[in-house]
Amino acid sequence: MNRFMFIALPFILLSCDSHHEQDQTQTESPTYVWSQVATTPTLYRVESSVVYDSDSDRLILFGGRDRNWNESNDTWEYNPAEKSWRRINTIGSPWKRQFHAMVYDSIGKRAILFGGYEGDEALGDLWAFDYDEARWETLPNEFAPAPRYMNGLVFDSANNSLVLFGGRIHDGNSQLQANDTWIYSLDELVWEKRTPAISPPARDHISMAYDPESGNTILFGGNGSGGTLGDTWTFDLAQNAWEKMGPDNAPSPRDHNILTYSPDLSGVLLVSVGMGETTDCCWTYRAIENTWIDISPAGKMPEGRDHMQGALTPNGLFFFGGFSGGPGGARGDFWVLKPVD
Repeated sequence: MNRFMFIALPFILLSCDSHHEQDQTQTESPTYVWSQVATTPTLYRVESSVVYDSDSDRLILFGGRDRNWNESNDTWEYNPAEKSWRRINTIGSPWKRQFHAMVYDSIGKRAILFGGYEGDEALGDLWAFDYDEARWETLPNEFAPAPRYMNGLVFDSANNSLVLFGGRIHDGNSQLQANDTWIYSLDELVWEKRTPAISPPARDHISMAYDPESGNTILFGGNGSGGTLGDTWTFDLAQNAWEKMGPDNAPSPRDHNILTYSPDLSGVLLVSVGMGETTDCCWTYRAIENTWIDISPAGKMPEGRDHMQGALTPNGLFFFGGFSGGPGGARGDFWVLKPVD
């Protein structure tokens, strides 16, 4: 298997120019700055998943691979106030894996994990983690999507549902990129395969995030059959509709991204610090305006890498780990991207 395969988060277009100009004025982007968190690395991880648990004010990390490329099934919490990692001794646990998807369910106050890759097997299990009880438990998973990894997964808070798209699945000895759309109702605890009229092309290394401003899921880029992608799509769950957006001045094609909603930006925040010479690391997409904006943060940028982890907190986007090539394996440095006070 190629270990660089991963997989990290819908709109009403305005037809009135005066409304468009008004929205642009109201949503002017703040200035952002990078800074490195001054802490001695105690955890080194690549190809894991991390979410921000707003109820406990902790980052929750699960699995991935360590500096020796060993797969793991440990659960860690990061306390932003203390700038420290702590391993959680959990009740129950998913088995070890990499390239899994994890989101935070702000209604149920829990992290939810789906799929991943372990050894040479794609996984299709569904788990929930309760921080207060330090407990992992499986969720009902009948009629589930085919086991997969490097897929997109978001929590749609308006519909109390998970939205899953694409990823990489196994068909016998072959690995296939998918472009199917699935919904998991957290009220009914059941999967439903959707068949929208059009869908994004098949891909993995998918970046997806739920945008409460538009009420839709945003998808950007990834890796398709022809290489790295740079397209922007939206998914309206209520209308069961994908729409390809054609904004000007979009980011260049890229994968290994972090995509998350940012209330400071009134849109989704894209962070991509790849292995190449990319310097335009950070963009915001406002779905209602169908506009990408390069936010060009100040400060020293993290060294290029892929398979990093990141999650937005009230104190900025925390950016952790990844792989920068060479024999060193997983990284353990911590960075934060936040608006200038």
